[in-house]
Amino acid sequence: MYSHVLDRITQKGAFAVTGLKNYTTYYFRLMRTTASGRSDYSQEVAVKPEPSDAPMARPQLYAALPGNGQVALIFESVPKATGYKVKYGTEAECYSNMVVVNSAAVGQVVVTGLSNHITYYFTVSALSENMESAASDLKQAVPIPWPVSFPMLMMKQSDKPSL
Repeated sequence: MYSHVLDRITQKGAFAVTGLKNYTTYYFRLMRTTASGRSDYSQEVAVKPEPSDAPMARPQLYAALPGNGQVALIFESVPKATGYKVKYGTEAECYSNMVVVNSAAVGQVVVTGLSNHITYYFTVSALSENMESAASDLKQAVPIPWPVSFPMLMMKQSDKPSL
């Protein structure tokens, strides 16, 4: 059941509903009314307003994958983020380098120009306007030159198990 009805809205496009409490979920449906009649209601949409200065969630850094002179960082994108800041260095919690990624939904960054066989420590924070989230947990990786030899299991055709 809906408690308020806003009607006679003549503005086209976006419409701001004011006077809502932050962190409270509100449900909306729309209907168009013209001289010829009414449309059906739209599907319901849930909205939870938050203050514009609310802290952003920190990114979850899932993995730091080494390559030849580089490390690929895999992380979860953060809602409201407009970019990310990657801090890294050769000592834990002592970041002497930084890369700013100006993209909101990347989820992956490749840090290049690293020295092979040296341990690097990485953290990622989300950026939005003049705000920065808390940093992700620390991940480490050691870039190594490619190609790398990995043990392989080889089978002859006659060694295949029968079904």
